[in-house]
Amino acid sequence: MFSQGGLIIRLIDVVLILLLGFIGISDFTLKTQIKLPTGSAESSVVLKQHVIKIRILTDHEYELDDAPTGIWRFRSLDMLERQLEGLQAHYSQKEQQLMVVIYPADESMIQTTVDMIDVCELLRIPRSIYYEI
Repeated sequence: MFSQGGLIIRLIDVVLILLLGFIGISDFTLKTQIKLPTGSAESSVVLKQHVIKIRILTDHEYELDDAPTGIWRFRSLDMLERQLEGLQAHYSQKEQQLMVVIYPADESMIQTTVDMIDVCELLRIPRSIYYEI
């Protein structure tokens, strides 16, 4: 029979022959080239962000905190949406992008927060949710 060293060498030979066989039958040509998206001239302009806070106090009561102009309370989401549209127009004239940070109260319903996110998405306002765990 074979000695222990001879058996190992034969097994290494078999593995190398299999490896070379797989390399020989494989295809190394480039099949596709992925084209990455390029930025438009519009996206190259960097706008300053103006952050406002929206607190969801109860299920249908909201508080909008805009540092330079003050704090407003709203009892309907429609009124808050109109105010956000006005603020968005105001800050876009100053070449600032509006950003909303939503602060849901612990006792408010999740749907109220989702509705607020939907308003921000409709107005195309970047948003974030502040929630402590």
